[in-house]
Amino acid sequence: MKREFHFPTILGVLILLAGTVAGIIVVRTNNNPSSQASGDCSPGSLQVTNLTDKSVDITFITSSSCSSTISLANRLINDVRNPAASYSVKTHYFQIDNLNASTDYTYQIISGGQTYTNTSYKITTAAKPPGSVPVANVAWGKIYNSDNSPASSAIIYINIPGASPLSSYVTTNGNWNIALATSLDESHSNWFTIPPNSNEDITVISENNPPLSLTGNTNNNNPVPDIIIGQTTDLNFLAANPTTAVGVISVVPDVSSNNTITITSPKDGEFIAGKNPQFIGTATPNSQVQLSLTSTVENLSTTITAANDGGWVWSLTQNLIAGQKTLTASMGNATVSRQFYVSDSISGPAFVASPSATNVPTQAVYYAPTAIPTDIPTPTPTTIVRRTYPATNSGMPATGNVGPTIITTTAGIVVAIIGLLLFK
Repeated sequence: MKREFHFPTILGVLILLAGTVAGIIVVRTNNNPSSQASGDCSPGSLQVTNLTDKSVDITFITSSSCSSTISLANRLINDVRNPAASYSVKTHYFQIDNLNASTDYTYQIISGGQTYTNTSYKITTAAKPPGSVPVANVAWGKIYNSDNSPASSAIIYINIPGASPLSSYVTTNGNWNIALATSLDESHSNWFTIPPNSNEDITVISENNPPLSLTGNTNNNNPVPDIIIGQTTDLNFLAANPTTAVGVISVVPDVSSNNTITITSPKDGEFIAGKNPQFIGTATPNSQVQLSLTSTVENLSTTITAANDGGWVWSLTQNLIAGQKTLTASMGNATVSRQFYVSDSISGPAFVASPSATNVPTQAVYYAPTAIPTDIPTPTPTTIVRRTYPATNSGMPATGNVGPTIITTTAGIVVAIIGLLLFK
């Protein structure tokens, strides 16, 4: 007589269905756009620096290399280091100018094809400071990777007590530069006077490295000693004991024993921006340096005194007109000249060169899209602080896993087969 066992068959079918449904839910959950797997392009450690009455710099990092833009006041602003919207990095730097004084602005961050909004994504420009711009002052230097290559994707932050936060990106040559003369105080109500012999916090953020935190001194900003990521630990010691790192050519060579004068920036044939131009070189310490800038439409000149280490910096307060220029530096009988080009399609300080001296891309400002997809997640608010220690070496989150589906489906099929066998 045939024995019938209906319960195991029904149980197997139920487990089969439950396993399939559970697996689908797990996979969909792990692949949901709002899950952590899609968050590697979400902006983190956002910083607002170099705020003035008409401009501001915004920086953030992502755990993966992503292209990003900022939408503000019906404009899309690309990363200042490359006008192309497809520029893909983990460290993101935006210079926004042509703003109105004492005005509130909100912005959105478009990163990795997704648009991020947040209540903290807002800035208020400063009121126009009283009086004229202070005497030219600049902090500058070079940053290298541990293999002595230029740290071209790094960002440096400087916090001086009483000053509004400052920052600079690093160029393809490893140079960085901050115009201290146009910095504001912490309340954004007046120009900031750099105090002598005061400690300052310096943080360097680079790709695939933990943040590098250093203590500098305002007396050693012109220039700051070369920073080597993973090796430099004490800037004040380097300033007191200047040496040339292995494999690295110092920005300011020792010129105390000769009558040599140099121009280290700009280079011959270099394309630069005409906004807030700054020219850098070396001469005999404490010597008088005659400088002239000539072109078909401009003729500027000045005399400055080289610093104790021989470094000199000429910072112009006016913008330069686009075209070919000649910079000449003289000290006694020694003279050196550089021919370079000013382009009105490059944003940022004149200290920065375009990636190529033969092809200067033009970036037009255009209107941001008005429709923002509703299924794009809104990130958790990020508190803007003066100093951060973001992690740039986090791994990529794992995507959806089909393991639960396979396990539960197999278990269901096995139970169903057992039930059928018992039924027979």
